[in-house]
Amino acid sequence: MRKDEQCGCSPLDNYSVCNDQQTTNSDATETIQDTQQIFHTDQIIIIRKNGNRAEVYQAKFSDLAPEVALLIIKQATKAMPRTDPSDGCSLWIDEGFVRIASGDPSSLGSLSPTAMQKSLAEAFKILPTSDPGDGSPWLNGGVLMQGSNSNSCN
Repeated sequence: MRKDEQCGCSPLDNYSVCNDQQTTNSDATETIQDTQQIFHTDQIIIIRKNGNRAEVYQAKFSDLAPEVALLIIKQATKAMPRTDPSDGCSLWIDEGFVRIASGDPSSLGSLSPTAMQKSLAEAFKILPTSDPGDGSPWLNGGVLMQGSNSNSCN
C-alpha cells in the first residue's frame, strides 16, 4: 500500500482500490468472496472507460442492454454440446435449436440427430407405399402416414 494524495487510480489499471487515505495496487485479480452462483438479483459493477477516466456503475442483470444479453447468449451457445447430454437439465444445440436435455440416460437413452436420420433412412426402405390397413405407418409419396385400421370399431 502507498499513500496517494490525489487517489487518481483507475480500476482498469490491473487492480486498484482507492479511498481517501490510500491506494492499493496488484497485478492479479483479488477475490473478495467466493460464490458458487450468480443470481438475477445480484448487483453488477460496470467499469466504463471514458477517455483517460474510468466510470464505475452499479447495475442489475435486468439493466443489461439487449445487445449485451445477445453477446452472452452467443458465448453460451459456443459451449453448449451438440448432442443430447440426457441429464434432464442441461441445454444443448440441436441443429440450430436450443433444447433442454432429455432425462436420465439409464432410463430414457438418447439418440443423436445423425443416428435418427440414419434410422429413418433404413426404415423408409422397408415401409410400404400404400396403406396396409392395420394401423402401421406407410409412405404416401415420401410423406410418413399413419395407416388406417380396418379392424377398429367406431
